[in-house]
Amino acid sequence: MLTDQQRQAYVNKFMYIYLQDKNSRYRSYDHVHCVYLKNRHDNSPETLDYVALHLFAFLGSWGMLCRGAFLLQKDYRFLIPVVKKLNQPKYDGLCDIDLTDAKLDKSKYIATVTELIGELKKYFMSKTYYKIEKDKETDVAKNTAFILGDVHDTVIGKILLATLGCIPAYDRYVVAGMKAEGLCGTLGNRSLSDLVDYSRTHASIVKQIMASVNADVQRESGCRTLIYPVAKILDMLFWEYGYDIL
Repeated sequence: MLTDQQRQAYVNKFMYIYLQDKNSRYRSYDHVHCVYLKNRHDNSPETLDYVALHLFAFLGSWGMLCRGAFLLQKDYRFLIPVVKKLNQPKYDGLCDIDLTDAKLDKSKYIATVTELIGELKKYFMSKTYYKIEKDKETDVAKNTAFILGDVHDTVIGKILLATLGCIPAYDRYVVAGMKAEGLCGTLGNRSLSDLVDYSRTHASIVKQIMASVNADVQRESGCRTLIYPVAKILDMLFWEYGYDIL
């Protein structure tokens, strides 16, 4: 297990790059999170289009549009129904949720996140993507449809982190860091429960880190309402720790 000093050091490592490069991908979270929360209750076509574009750019900056990725087969407007699902009032309580709060209803949090994940997966699973191949006999290009088998935790995690800020990203490095700290790294009930327990156990250092980080990001981003929630702090911590040990 890490010490509080080590936890602070890993977040400082993340913030060092953030502060050194004003166009770093580390800042892509600032853009999408500010835009999303500001426009969360606006479901006009123009605003949904605008938010979906920001979300698509964020996902691209963190590898979700690389070769072989499902979203590589789609344009940004494919995410408009996703934004609409996220905007539902029943998910208001997930916005920048304080996972350190001793009064947080853990069971409700887990149930709500699980319901939302199910909605997103149902949407993704209902779609197909296409791979252009050549017929071996005629050498003519053709589209071959593939049914999406499952939606990786990373895609769901990054979407929920970027928008509602309610869970970490669950990418390779974050999962490695989580496991090293004794948390379940597979997105589901057990892992969500572990996140709440970990946040409460280490509430003091998490809040200390949040205070210093949010002072920096508000100054640097120019967005005085931008707050890195607990899930974002844990994402930074686990990502840097996982990167270090892999």
